[in-house]
Amino acid sequence: MTAASVRFRSRPRYALWGASLAAVAVLAVLGWVGWRQLHCADCGVEPSAAVREGGAAWFDPKVGSQGPAAGASAPRDAASLRRMLQTTGSLRDTEVDGEWPVDAQGRLVPSLLVRRRFEYFIAAGGEVTPQEVAALIEDDARRSLRPPAAAEAMSLLQRYMEARGEASRYKPDTRDAQSMRAALAGVHAARERILGPAWARAFYGEEEAYFETQIQRVELANSGAAGAAQAAEQQAGDSALLTAAGKDPAALREARLKAYGAEATARMESVDAQWTKWNARIDQGRKEVARIRGAANLSPVQKQAQIQAWIEANFSDPPERLRAQGLLAE
Repeated sequence: MTAASVRFRSRPRYALWGASLAAVAVLAVLGWVGWRQLHCADCGVEPSAAVREGGAAWFDPKVGSQGPAAGASAPRDAASLRRMLQTTGSLRDTEVDGEWPVDAQGRLVPSLLVRRRFEYFIAAGGEVTPQEVAALIEDDARRSLRPPAAAEAMSLLQRYMEARGEASRYKPDTRDAQSMRAALAGVHAARERILGPAWARAFYGEEEAYFETQIQRVELANSGAAGAAQAAEQQAGDSALLTAAGKDPAALREARLKAYGAEATARMESVDAQWTKWNARIDQGRKEVARIRGAANLSPVQKQAQIQAWIEANFSDPPERLRAQGLLAE
């Protein structure tokens, strides 16, 4: 598949890597609209009906375009576009983000680095036509990858843009934990369906784990006045209370008792204990992941499989497993 075979519209550019993790999590659930998927013979994902009928738009037509109108002129060649963007354009003074990681056979390995590679060029979408964005990505992939892997990268790009689009179906009430959890579950299922579990986990695991923590904060805040105070304190790590207490547990407990009372303090300490236990499990996981990644007798694919197997064996609760995947599986 080539960039020229894709029909899509442009939208104003944005920089994923410059956003805060919180903003990324919100965008993941509320803001993205995208391409239809193309068939991938090796990924086990069937193409949508729209693709079989000839494709669809990349970016949301309602957003509009700040770049050159698609079809207004023949696309410029990728090499000159890249020079322009990195010398006088929106990508000047930057280095290409992400990578194209491959295994011993030269096949792409699921990694967040691939998504970051895509987003680096997508960020120029308001300055060049969408067809030219696709040409830039295709040219970059062909520079670094063998032809089969470069073709796989372009097919993956198509599916990635569709996965972005699926998120726009869900508009959760961010004050309602149940609504947020339903949206997260729906988006997660769609991403796995479109990208396959391995790529969905690599691209979105950390993002979804972060969103899960936000759901837990909403649950805590909605549990009552004491819970709201607890959530506010824990979310604002630089609050006056924690600053005054410093690192002294006894001083922190005394400050909490004075500010919130015994019941709220007990709940805060319970959550603190849960986080301590969670962090210990994650620390153990990081050591195990480091051991697996350092095994010279394993291929990248085998390492990833062993890491995933360890996570599934040690995090049986689905929300916990999702969070652990985001923190450990990248």
